[in-house]
Amino acid sequence: TMKTLNPHQKLPKINRKRMLFILVLSVVGLLTLGFLLLPKSTLAIPKPTGEHSVGFTSLVLVDNPRTLSNNQDRALTLDIWYPASTTRGFAAVPYTEQALNMQLSKYQGIPLWLNSEVSSYSFLDAPPVSSKHPVIIFNHGFASFSKQNFSNFQELASHGYLVISVAHPGESLLARDADGKLLELDTQLASYQAAVSLQKDTKALAQMLSAIYEKQLNATTQEAHQQASLELAHTSYFAPMQELIEAWVKDTAFVIATLREPQTDV
Repeated sequence: TMKTLNPHQKLPKINRKRMLFILVLSVVGLLTLGFLLLPKSTLAIPKPTGEHSVGFTSLVLVDNPRTLSNNQDRALTLDIWYPASTTRGFAAVPYTEQALNMQLSKYQGIPLWLNSEVSSYSFLDAPPVSSKHPVIIFNHGFASFSKQNFSNFQELASHGYLVISVAHPGESLLARDADGKLLELDTQLASYQAAVSLQKDTKALAQMLSAIYEKQLNATTQEAHQQASLELAHTSYFAPMQELIEAWVKDTAFVIATLREPQTDV
């Protein structure tokens, strides 16, 4: 028999919260299934084009007269890429390691599952080519990390350059102290707090910096680029970082002075 619907009969109430929960759960489930079904492929990083194989090493350089706010020695972590005479029997280092991936996830919101440990074309402690090499010293952006331009560094090393990338204690995403212990970014630094505060108004920040970046981009001489860089350094965005910038200049000068010492291990 067919039932007829009484138009005056009240329909049962729909639990909207429950329906919303089921809907969200369904969407999450579909997205998860989609990720699982995606082909697992890794974007290949080009092999260095130079004539040399590439070695990599890392060490800590302590600037004894200088200390941190907690009275610890100011220790600089140096990641070094160089032309290698051979890489046979030496292990390739990954572009990022677990400790760095953890910091990228914590401070930059990058999911851990996106940061796979892919082997590079640089080999740990491979013997160097025994000759003189032009030296490049690199300082990363504030709150970034010393391996941020890894592929560029190994490319330069393959062409005969020795590249030293400096990590600054408490001011880099990851560094090491004099004993080799990992040091995270110190988010209580006044310079860090000021930078985060300025970045909240992204529109105003873009308006302040875009014109100067345009000058850098369109500079046709070294002098013009340097002038634009100086103008950038004196904007209100970088004003709270002046003390930190001066510390990094001293760090770089210390690395250069160490390189000039006879029989240096760097």
